[in-house]
Amino acid sequence: MRGEPRHSGVRVDVFILAIMLFSVSTIISNNVSEVSKINPLPEQYNSKIIFTRQGNGSSNVSNPLKGILFINEFMADNDGSYTDSQGDYPDWVELYNRGDEEVVLDGMYFTDNLGNPTKWMFPDNVTIPADGHIILWADNLPELGILHLDFKLRANGEELGLVDRDGTTIIDSIIFGKQNRDVSYGRYPDGNPNWEYLTTPTPGWSNDEITPDEEGSAKEGWLLVLLIVILIALVIFIGRLKDRKNRGGAEK
Repeated sequence: MRGEPRHSGVRVDVFILAIMLFSVSTIISNNVSEVSKINPLPEQYNSKIIFTRQGNGSSNVSNPLKGILFINEFMADNDGSYTDSQGDYPDWVELYNRGDEEVVLDGMYFTDNLGNPTKWMFPDNVTIPADGHIILWADNLPELGILHLDFKLRANGEELGLVDRDGTTIIDSIIFGKQNRDVSYGRYPDGNPNWEYLTTPTPGWSNDEITPDEEGSAKEGWLLVLLIVILIALVIFIGRLKDRKNRGGAEK
């Protein structure tokens, strides 16, 4: 009769071991996809940016806003990442003013077709504060407010341009390829030529607040600590099983 509790205890321990192994596999599968979004970029993210430029290369006239105003970040497939004031999830574009003074955007243009540079004109009373940002909502619903564009972004790729009041001088532009759901694409740091995919988008805030490398290191670090703890628990558990087996053999 004394042997039955031991067998029951072993069965319970084996059941616990199975649960622990299942938990480990679940944790790994849930986190690998997240870590894979962090630099270095996986293959599906490579070569998404095709071309960027500032200013109009055909003009010899220096534009005072060149190097001051930037298309700084955008999301072309916003499924559930960031809402507008209506609670919807439209695509969005962030502009950044690197300068020390407020910039008035009245009469400038924004477009998703560089062949039609005057597609959407900034209305009156639109400004970007010094070292500040504004968000343009690409929802094709201009009736919702002065920062709602009359076009949407194409997740499969297109071009964006910020155009001066003359309707021809390009202040900043980007041509990009297919984007990924709820992942923004932004300059890092703000106003820098370097672009990064941001799994934690920062619309209206500095892209310096979080970096892909820092986020990836944090996730990988916590995952490593968790796996080490589980492995230690498994070693202790196996030792307990061996001790029970040895005690059972001695009693026989």
